[in-house]
Amino acid sequence: MLRSPAFLATLTFLAVALGARVAQAPWTEQFPGSYPRVHAPADARFEFLPDEIRIHLDEETKSGRIIVFAHAADGSLLGLLKPIVDGAVTVRRGDLADYRLAVRGRDVGEHRLLKAMDRYVEREDMLERILDARAKGLRFGVQRCLYPICNRCLDGCKSVMRGDFPISMRVGERGNVEPVFAKGSCPRCGKCFVWCPSGVIRDSGSLTN
Repeated sequence: MLRSPAFLATLTFLAVALGARVAQAPWTEQFPGSYPRVHAPADARFEFLPDEIRIHLDEETKSGRIIVFAHAADGSLLGLLKPIVDGAVTVRRGDLADYRLAVRGRDVGEHRLLKAMDRYVEREDMLERILDARAKGLRFGVQRCLYPICNRCLDGCKSVMRGDFPISMRVGERGNVEPVFAKGSCPRCGKCFVWCPSGVIRDSGSLTN
């Protein structure tokens, strides 16, 4: 049966409009039952030596790196990204912090990267900061999550969601920074645990501890 030119033009318009709407829609593929979960904080034993601190880890991380952190009396947190060698991390005198992070209780505020290109804009000796935190009863330790040096989970979430994001950063019970999730608004797209380089965020279906 022949169709009029007007009818065919209408069909073409509807097809183009539908295709454009699908292309603009955010990616919200669902993985039922696969809410992201956060790996437990890393266990570590600190060995205090005259000019260095050797940190022995119970297990390696996915990225082969870990952040050493120390809270300061002014309410900030200083962090240094270090490689893991033979199951341990060494902080030596003269190792400078990579960032300063504002914290208040469990809330995480703005951060400042202390190294710009080939120079440090602020020099904070991490060995001294850890010793100071230890003397003042402030928290220090290691964290698997590489925030704020790494923001891939947040970037992945923002590429899918609009408005309120289900993922945010909080201070954990041990003083480490880690991601937390509002499951009610999480689309379970899987981007956060696929993009996480350190293995902190995992698919709940495969997480056993």
